This record gives sequence, structure tokens and C-alpha cells, in this order.
Amino acid sequence: MQRISTRRNSLQALRRALLVAGHPSLRAAALALGMPRTSLTGHLRMLEDTAGFALFDHRERPVTATQRGQVLLDETRQLL
Repeated sequence: MQRISTRRNSLQALRRALLVAGHPSLRAAALALGMPRTSLTGHLRMLEDTAGFALFDHRERPVTATQRGQVLLDETRQLL
């Protein structure tokens, strides 16, 4: 979490990541957030690159968090 917290726009990206899980697709999540899918994908990629692991299983529908991703999202919920 410390590596993520030092990145620019990371708080906004974490808030968006919290809202992704459970949507039928990243496209549906982006529509619900009112942003282009490519922007949402970029935010998630930045988080995953910084964390060093995948937050979401991008093959699953609906979008589900990986085991490590769920831990990070749970920590984020507690902090926010």
C-alpha cells in the first residue's frame, strides 16, 4: 500500500478500483463511473504495476478481484 500511496492520483485510482468489482465488465464499470473505459483501464494498470500484482481477474465476468487484490481493496475500504 505504501508504494501505491506515493503515486500521483493514486487515491482517485483506488476509489475507482473499489467500484469496479461486481460489474459485468470494465466497460460497464466505466459507464457507471462516467468515464471512458480506456481511462479506467489506465488507472487500474497503474495500480497493478505499482502494487506488483493483478488486482482483478480480467478474464472473469463479472469483474472479480484476485485474492491479493481483494486484500488491497479491503485495506483501501478501511482507510477511506
